[in-house]
This record gives sequence, structure tokens and C-alpha cells, in this order.
Amino acid sequence: MKNDCLQSLYLNATIQKLNNITTNQNLLQGGGSPTLDANTLNEPSVSYSEFLEKLNADQVSYVEFLAPNGDAAYVTFKASETGKDVKPVRIGEGYPLEDPEGWSSPAFVVKAVAKKGVPYKFVVPGLTKYN
Repeated sequence: MKNDCLQSLYLNATIQKLNNITTNQNLLQGGGSPTLDANTLNEPSVSYSEFLEKLNADQVSYVEFLAPNGDAAYVTFKASETGKDVKPVRIGEGYPLEDPEGWSSPAFVVKAVAKKGVPYKFVVPGLTKYN
């Protein structure tokens, strides 16, 4: 029990650090964004900050990252009060994009999901119909 509490505190601190890195990177770039802008999406999405809150609250059941870098990700939240699983939704506004010259990367999201013990996988777009 004590170990679980310590792991939860560590994960909370890690998630906060990831948020700070993303925020600081945006400030350093003068508002230029290595993060996803939800206005560019043509599908329903949930903000990155809401995703992190639900991840921290153990409300995430599965995450699917699109290969190769995970620049797109879809989250499935745990079943609602009705008992029906919630359909996957794109993680949108604020989601970190791969920036080879900076500190923004979906790899941080993958690490946070893995540390929380949430199942995830990378898929190659276009090949999922062959599964």
C-alpha cells in the first residue's frame, strides 16, 4: 500500500514535470508550438491536460499510438457509470509532438502510460485492417 502511494506520488511529479517542460518549451519558442493544435484536427478530441488528469485518476484503460513516433494517439477511457466502454478518442490540444531539436516528444507520454501500468501499443496506419 505504501509502495503504491509512493509510485502514485512519483507519477504525479513526473506528469507535472512533463507539463512544465511542454509549457517552458512553448515559452522559449515564443509561443511556437511543438504541441498539437486541436484546430488542425477534423475529429473529436480530448485535451492533453484532461488526458493526464484521467491517467492520474486511473480512468484510462488503453492508449494506441500511431507509428513511428507516436505523434498521434487515441485514448480509451474506462467504462462510464452505464458500464459501456467509451470509444477511443484522439488526444488533442497540447499533445507533445516529436521535436528532434527540443524537449518535446510523445516518448514522454509513452513513459507516463507505461509507468501507470496502462496497456498501450503502436500501430502502423493503414495496416490495422489486416489484424
